[in-house]
Amino acid sequence: MATADIAGPGFINFRIQPEAYAARAAALLRDERLGVPATGTGKTVIVDFSAPNVAKPMHVGHIRSTVIGDALYRILKFLGHRTISDNHLGDWGTQFGMIIYGFKHFVDREALARKPVPELTRLYKLVNSLVEYHEARSEKVPALQKRIADLEQQTAQLRDAPPAANPKDAKQVASRLKKSETQLAEVRAELEALFGKIDEIDRDSQLSRLAAEHPDIGKRVLMETALLHGRDPHHVELWRQF
Repeated sequence: MATADIAGPGFINFRIQPEAYAARAAALLRDERLGVPATGTGKTVIVDFSAPNVAKPMHVGHIRSTVIGDALYRILKFLGHRTISDNHLGDWGTQFGMIIYGFKHFVDREALARKPVPELTRLYKLVNSLVEYHEARSEKVPALQKRIADLEQQTAQLRDAPPAANPKDAKQVASRLKKSETQLAEVRAELEALFGKIDEIDRDSQLSRLAAEHPDIGKRVLMETALLHGRDPHHVELWRQF
């Protein structure tokens, strides 16, 4: 280093000789690790990559996260860590039960032969929409309606409560009322959105017909998934094809 000068309040200027930079650069070049210490020795790190849902087509987000994961893997390994990477592609989940059910009941074999991935995606989306339709009508709508009734009662009680004499208590009641009103508005909006999804199926003649023909599709999908988990030969063969 050549000089170190104070340059006004809070600033120090360092001037370093070119020879010092050259010596340091030369030392780094002679070092096979370029001067990076192996700080991770004795440690293990697991890097989980994008792990895409293989029942759906991949997209650029999977590539991005995989590239980032691989970069982290290489950096950590260079730092001396025992690094294990995993991009979990095996999937025996409900989505394959949906595809198998769709294949058995709704497949367009010509489309499957021509463009298999789009056709499998169509089957997955179709079955999923029918499952969600029946779940919405039988479970979610009644649950939300009950939740709304409870919140309406709670909100009314808070509104009709006699004024609190203590300002602190009054502030707490006002806060609870505001929270209850917000929750009520959110649940009402959720119910309205759910009715919108139900209406989409009801207004589509083909989808409404399929929904009527497959009232227990949710349970049947779980049965298909259970057979796959149990390694039923026919289901495993379909899974391998998909």
